[in-house]
Amino acid sequence: MTRNNARFIWGPEQDEAFRELKERLITAHVLGMHRDSGTFDLDTDASDVGLGAVLSQEQDGKEVVLAYASRTLSRTERNYGVTRRELLAVVYGLKMYKQYLLGHHFVIRTDHSALQSLRKTPDPIGQAARWQTFIEQFSFTIVNIAGTRHRNADALSRRPVCDDSDDDENSRQSMAVTTRTVTSPQETESCVQTSSEVSMAELQQSDPDIGPMLRLRSQQSDQPPPEVVITESESVKVLWGQWHFLEVRDGVLYRHVKENHEKPNILQLVVPTFKRTFLPLSHAANRCVCATRVFCIHLTLSRTVSTDMSGESTCPTQK
Repeated sequence: MTRNNARFIWGPEQDEAFRELKERLITAHVLGMHRDSGTFDLDTDASDVGLGAVLSQEQDGKEVVLAYASRTLSRTERNYGVTRRELLAVVYGLKMYKQYLLGHHFVIRTDHSALQSLRKTPDPIGQAARWQTFIEQFSFTIVNIAGTRHRNADALSRRPVCDDSDDDENSRQSMAVTTRTVTSPQETESCVQTSSEVSMAELQQSDPDIGPMLRLRSQQSDQPPPEVVITESESVKVLWGQWHFLEVRDGVLYRHVKENHEKPNILQLVVPTFKRTFLPLSHAANRCVCATRVFCIHLTLSRTVSTDMSGESTCPTQK
């Protein structure tokens, strides 16, 4: 909903899921009330598309979450370097929870170790100097933790975002996620079943963006003239432009991608809208996870997993 002509689908299933999620987040065993005693912990994180911040407090020997916050980055902010974005996440978290944190010594937890030298910058200038001035009114300690233990704020920063400023239309096609390694396209369909056991082929057929192109590609090998898709959505037109890289196997639409000249093509599963909401936490998994290829919402994430056409699985996180 952050770009023009975006489809908004809200039915009984979405409404029920939203109400259930809201109820679980606000119940006492998940969300608590702050107390005057107990150390506050502020978890912050930034991705290429957003910021996340979670405030928690130690109560009765347990860590209790007090609040969640997240927002998307502006076009300008997306051009920031990694350290600058991570610092922006800290500033965002401090502004959000200022009423809790002022007057208390608390802990800021981040997976970006460079922030530990935040107060040691000799001559900050410009925006950095203004942020430093704001930060200095708080009393805190910055602690660096591993990314695998920082999934709360990390997940909030990677919520699905449609970027209308992204010139790479291919990046809007998110890939499927499964918790097992797939070594052949035939296994992909069994890995991406819904709870009602609807097949991937059926999901693609019913998808307003993928369905038209799947039917066209199944019927003919030559690319149709542009007039055929002129009335279709932008996503259909993007797939039409990738016609010669598309392939239908067992009724499922895939896309061939060439990463470099030394490796064979990667076969990507074109994922229906229904499946694109299961991505944000995939990058934090400790094991290799893929369904021919995993693309997280963090589109430049290096921890992508792929299975090439020969069936050999590769995972950068395990090298």
